[in-house]
Amino acid sequence: MDRVFHSKTDLSSYLLLAFALTATVWAAWNKTGLIYAPCIVLVALIVERIIHTQYVVTANGMLVIQRGRLAREKTISLLSIERIDQVCRLRIGSKSYGQYLILVLNGGQQVAVRPKNETGFVECITKYRRQTAQEPSNDDFTDSELDE
Repeated sequence: MDRVFHSKTDLSSYLLLAFALTATVWAAWNKTGLIYAPCIVLVALIVERIIHTQYVVTANGMLVIQRGRLAREKTISLLSIERIDQVCRLRIGSKSYGQYLILVLNGGQQVAVRPKNETGFVECITKYRRQTAQEPSNDDFTDSELDE
């Protein structure tokens, strides 16, 4: 069964949206169509990414990163993940802001993800990896088993 984790948004996403909306209103007020049209598209892209970003852990061992309907999906094998690091961009007192996870893949490639339920996301990936490590593979036959 597939497990879906929605993305969390932070202050920087909302500030970018506010800036784009401000630029859109300014361009509409001053009747500058060459600036207004790209600003409308930018606002639509930002809202699309904020609302529709999600991470799907599939039953066949894949992580599908969907960053909105207008962006391309990225598919990663759960077995290719070497480790998961938690990164915090800003810490004020005991509160941390801008927290996200970095998936380090085989070959050193890194992918940043921001699921709302970080502990559930990490537990889901480690649970799948433990289950596949315990299951015997079908390729481990001896010659005597093949002859029978």
